[in-house]
Amino acid sequence: MARPKKQIDPKLVQDLAALGCKTTEIATVTGVSVDTLDRRYADEISKGRENLKISLRRWQSEAAKKGNVA
Repeated sequence: MARPKKQIDPKLVQDLAALGCKTTEIATVTGVSVDTLDRRYADEISKGRENLKISLRRWQSEAAKKGNVA
């Protein structure tokens, strides 16, 4: 008989990915393996990482508007 699936909040996975957490870090926080995250939560991880990229671009744009060209 297989083990019951551990219930993980998909929003938590997405939020952690949006903070820039590595998959291994998310696995540690949620208490599951990296393979489980990759298998069951790939979409949430991808969305979180894309949201991080968008946020970074927004911050860069705002900084450039204030005169910081770096």
